[in-house]
Amino acid sequence: MGYVRLSCADNVLTRDIVLQKFRSIDWSNFYDDQLLFYTRPGGLLETRQIFADLITEFTLGGHNLKNPINPDHLAVVSGTTMILDLLGQVLFDEDDVLIAHSPFYHRFWNDFSDRGLVDIRDVPTFRPGSTDVVLDLQLYKDVYHKAVGEGRKVKAILLVNPSNPDGGYFGLDEIKPIVDWAVKEHNLFVVLDEIYDLSVYDPLEGNPFESAIRLFDNDPSLDRDKLIWMSGVSKNFSLPGLRTAVMYTPNLKVLNATKRFLMYQGPNATTEFIIREIIGDKTWVRDAFLPEAWQRLKKARDNTIAFLQKLKKVSGKDLRWIKPRAGFFIMIDFSEFLPAKTFAEEKNLQTKFVENNVLIVRGHSLSMNIPGWFRIVFSCRHWEEIEEGLRRMSTALGYHVD
Repeated sequence: MGYVRLSCADNVLTRDIVLQKFRSIDWSNFYDDQLLFYTRPGGLLETRQIFADLITEFTLGGHNLKNPINPDHLAVVSGTTMILDLLGQVLFDEDDVLIAHSPFYHRFWNDFSDRGLVDIRDVPTFRPGSTDVVLDLQLYKDVYHKAVGEGRKVKAILLVNPSNPDGGYFGLDEIKPIVDWAVKEHNLFVVLDEIYDLSVYDPLEGNPFESAIRLFDNDPSLDRDKLIWMSGVSKNFSLPGLRTAVMYTPNLKVLNATKRFLMYQGPNATTEFIIREIIGDKTWVRDAFLPEAWQRLKKARDNTIAFLQKLKKVSGKDLRWIKPRAGFFIMIDFSEFLPAKTFAEEKNLQTKFVENNVLIVRGHSLSMNIPGWFRIVFSCRHWEEIEEGLRRMSTALGYHVD
C-alpha cells in the first residue's frame, strides 16, 4: 500500500456528495463573456453576496446582527493561506509581532513569514498532565510585554476557532477577555481564522460554537475596524482544489490594501461561478450536505477513538487524547511510549512511524510546548485505510491491535 498519510487535513468523506453537486451544475447559467474580461479584485458582487448570505445564515446561525454582513466588506481570495500571506504584508512591517495561541497549524510560519517576515510569538494552551485547552489572558500579557521589552511592535493577535490541531472550540466567554485586552488596551488587530466554523459535528451540550464576529457586534465599545475574519471552502465544503476563501473586515483601509494585491492573484471567473452554484444553493447546504458531513465526521472520529481505546488496553499505557468536536483530526499523547519525555525522543518516535509507512504530524511541528503529542487526521482516507494506518502506528509502538 505504500505510505498511509494521516498528516494532511483533507476530508474525502463527502466526496460523493460534493462531486454529485459539482456534476449537476448548469453551465448555461455561466455568462461566457466573463472569460473575455479581467475579473474584479476581491470578487464579483454576486459571489460576495453569496458568501455574505452563507456567513449570516450558517456561521452566525441566522441571528440578526446590529451590523449585518455587508458584501462590500468582503474580499474573495484564493484560499485562507493567501489571506494570511496578504495580511502579513498589509498589517505588519518586517519583524513586527503576531501573537497566536499554540499549538497551531504548522504553515502559519510560512503564511505570515515567507514574504511578510512576521515574528510569531505563541501562547501555550496546553498544560502538562492535562487534556484541557485553555486561553490564559496572563500568558498573552506576558508574551506581549516580553516582545515590547525587546523593542518589537505587536500588531495583531490570531485566534483560530475551532482550533487545529486539537479539534475543539472556545466559547465566546473564553475569547472575549482576550479580544477586550487586545483591542481596548493595546489597539491590536484581531484576526479570526474560523475555517472550520461549519465543521462542528459534535457540539457541546449547552455550549455550541459561536462565531467571534458576534463579540464585535454585541459590544459597541469594541473597535470594529480591528476585526478581520476569514473562512473558506477547503475544509467546510471539502473543496481545497478550488482555492477559494473569503475575508471579512469593516476596515476599508485593510480591505482595499488587500484588494490591491489581488490584482496579481485572485480567483478566476470560472471558479467564482462554481462557488456560487455550490454554496449558493442554501437548501443543498442546509439539508443535504452539512448534516451528512457532520454525521460522517463524527463516525470517523468515533471509530478512531475506539481503536485508541483498544491500543490503550493492549499496551497498558496511559494513552490520552483530546476528544475532538470539530475539524478532521485528533491530538494524542504518546509521551508514555517515550524513553524520556523530550522532543528528541518525540522525533525518534516519528521516525519509527515513518519506517512503518505511516505519516503523522508531531507536536513540535505544531509549536506544541509539551513533548509526546501527535496529530492524526481521520478524514483524509476512507476508514479501511485509516485503520491500516493506525495498525501501522501501533506496530511502531510495539503492539498489535486487531
